[in-house]
Amino acid sequence: MPVHAKKAAVVYIEPPNLGQTDVALVGTTPFISNPIGRKGMKELLGPGESRKNPAAKKHTLKHNPFLEFQCSIYRLGEGAPTLAAFKAAAVKGAAVTAAVDVPGTTAAQIRRLLYVPEGLVPLYGLPMIYTTMVRDARGTPDVRTRAIFPEWAIVVTVKYLKHLMNETSIFNLLETAGITVGIGDGRVEKGKCAFGAFRVATPDDPEVQRLMAEGGREAQIAAMRQMAPYDQTTRELLTWFVGEMARRGIDLPEITDDIILTGVVPDEDAHHETVRRAGFVWEPPAEAA
Repeated sequence: MPVHAKKAAVVYIEPPNLGQTDVALVGTTPFISNPIGRKGMKELLGPGESRKNPAAKKHTLKHNPFLEFQCSIYRLGEGAPTLAAFKAAAVKGAAVTAAVDVPGTTAAQIRRLLYVPEGLVPLYGLPMIYTTMVRDARGTPDVRTRAIFPEWAIVVTVKYLKHLMNETSIFNLLETAGITVGIGDGRVEKGKCAFGAFRVATPDDPEVQRLMAEGGREAQIAAMRQMAPYDQTTRELLTWFVGEMARRGIDLPEITDDIILTGVVPDEDAHHETVRRAGFVWEPPAEAA
């Protein structure tokens, strides 16, 4: 009997139906900004310098908290609605992490289905200077200074496949992420701290609109120039630091407008050397009554 070859089944694939929605995240706890520093990236790109000997260490500052503060935010260029920025990809990261604890979906599935196209998005709110104790991976204590936003909001665009997800599911997943994961340094996901928690809203939410009006570019530039301490511990530490540097005869470098606008220190090492430089002034606002 003749053998007839089987006809291959035709595979028909529906065209993707891509949806898009703008989502606002409004902070319910303060946000701590901590981008990868340029100095660290330079050390990864090129060979590091030899270790300083004890004599050299005596003439080098381990920390300049005011420069650390200036270098602790992502920035947007002139013409943007804010100076401070946020990496939008972290929103997807929070959603993927939250999916681990959400019945009916998986982290791998959310990683495939959601797409956040933007790179940096405007971060609304007024930054303050925050100095606190931290421990590295080996448990060694150190002090870090970062920008903290007591009130904040961002708006991100989320794209998704409509036949597999809908806006309600996206909002619910992000709402869960805002409670169990958070964004930024010291976020809920990491353990002891509870920074970077948020609620989900629409861009026309009254609180979002208020933060856009009060925490835009010009107000942020003024806040980066003022460097108001976030809490009493920060106030005490920085007041001691400024006084101690004066006692040792170390003149801290001026925080120029170029540094405020770009976050780039022209000669970063020179800013840590104990050379005589006039120009640094820090007058924290009076404590609230």
